[in-house]
Amino acid sequence: MKRWAPLVLAAILIVALCVRLVPAFSSPYPYNVDGYPLVKGAERAISDGHWDIGNAAEGIERYNAKMPLFSYMLASLSVVFGIEPMRAVQLLTALLGVVAVLLGYALAKKVSGSETAALACAAVLALSGFFVYLTAAAMKEALGLALLLLAFLLYMGREDPKHRMLLAAVLLLLPLAHHLTALVALLFITIAAVSSLVNKWRGGVLKAHGIVQEIALGPALLFFCLAYYQAINMEFYTNVSSVNEIALFGAIAFLGIVVGIILSLPAMTKPWMFLDLKPGKMPVPMLFDEKTLAVLIGIAGIALNSRRVLFQGTLLTSDALLAGFLPILLMMLVAIVGYNLIRYSSFADKGAVAAMALAPIAIMEFSVARGLDPFSFSLAYRAFDYLDPFIALGAGVGIAFLLALLWKRYRDAPAKRICACFAVGAAFVLVLAATTPLAYESEQLFGVRNETLPQEFSAGEWASSHNLTEVRTNSRYYEIYSPYFGMSCDPTLPYVLKEGRNPGTAPLLLSDEWTADGAQSFFSTRVVVSQASFDSAVGGGSLVYCAGPAGRQMLIVLPG
Repeated sequence: MKRWAPLVLAAILIVALCVRLVPAFSSPYPYNVDGYPLVKGAERAISDGHWDIGNAAEGIERYNAKMPLFSYMLASLSVVFGIEPMRAVQLLTALLGVVAVLLGYALAKKVSGSETAALACAAVLALSGFFVYLTAAAMKEALGLALLLLAFLLYMGREDPKHRMLLAAVLLLLPLAHHLTALVALLFITIAAVSSLVNKWRGGVLKAHGIVQEIALGPALLFFCLAYYQAINMEFYTNVSSVNEIALFGAIAFLGIVVGIILSLPAMTKPWMFLDLKPGKMPVPMLFDEKTLAVLIGIAGIALNSRRVLFQGTLLTSDALLAGFLPILLMMLVAIVGYNLIRYSSFADKGAVAAMALAPIAIMEFSVARGLDPFSFSLAYRAFDYLDPFIALGAGVGIAFLLALLWKRYRDAPAKRICACFAVGAAFVLVLAATTPLAYESEQLFGVRNETLPQEFSAGEWASSHNLTEVRTNSRYYEIYSPYFGMSCDPTLPYVLKEGRNPGTAPLLLSDEWTADGAQSFFSTRVVVSQASFDSAVGGGSLVYCAGPAGRQMLIVLPG
């Protein structure tokens, strides 16, 4: 390791931690309503002294109890450091994000052997807006991504028996962390393992014990995952477990394996086979590789969805989100350059690097092929997240290659060499920094506000302390109060008020922002309630709680 590399890496890790802790300055509560059942699970584990999935509460909390690893880690952190789980959840998620960045650095160093590429890869994971969001807001997914990167790294060093056994342990833990991440990991290891076996067979070095090792400590662990999800009746699994869907998924996975085998073979052509390139002129056409077409088609699909809904029952892509993809597109193009360099190098595990991208792509293809419905949309949307490690690795190698070219080209002009490399490095960081705000703009991008305001949580505390076991509210507050305070919540109140219907006899929990910005409803546009309907609902009962500034006030109304 170069003497300056540890300092740069430390700076990247500090930046990674800081950008993931930004939401904690505006609200101490989970930076996503999905965090409340996880916090409740940790509090329940601390209180009971053990973890028991069977005795978990029904609904959202029970669903999360089926994947208890994050809550168990949160409970452990809370007990060891004396921090309440509610106050520790953002810190734990941010730390998992930093671990993912560090593992990305180690993975890039393992694949490329380049310190510059490894640091650039870490910088992408530290600052890329979508990855920051995942490792600041999506708690179980943040844990899953850290474990997934660890699985990638261990697989690259699987010739060491200790690495292979640790890999098996990680694969067994993943179903307890996050279901989609477990599926991505098992697809990855299946594609990579088959590619490796085919290459060994072609090289005449395939042994029977090698086949057993690759299968038993890799794809065979899929059966544990499936058996576990079958035993606990995991919702995600049951949605895609019909015979037709299993057959469709198997066909797409087989196609991914075939592509993985092809990409693992020694490359016999130039990256852009239709161009007659002169010797020494490879770098520029590398950017216009055939894989660029796939990226552009994907971006075109996102752009089309901003004008016409492709998945029935879902929302249009916001203009803000579409604009946010522009710097991401630049990173993806650089990543293609980096991947081509890996493929055309002497690196032995090319199939494994390809599998990092092919696994999430296979899930996206499956989601589109099974039908353009909200579940498929959610599956495709989530699977896209898992391309980030591959993009970061490729972009890191691509940037290192470009810097090396400039360093070589201006070797006789030291001042120009330093300026050129500094300009490219600065541009790289600026492009990454341009994406970072995407992590905090979920309301503009997706129409969903993540942070919980103090008055929103206080309203739940008041209701709980006054023994309100049932309320009628919107879907956002349902996601908070139902799992954490154990309330029975009807999330249809905004629709009832908008249509001018009688809200019934249940206590009402509502916000005056519904009359201006609208009530948040997941997988739907905000529901705007007329002032007259809102006033009628408040005046039709007894107002017992009111807190917060005008426009963001929380109100609880008991039936008259």
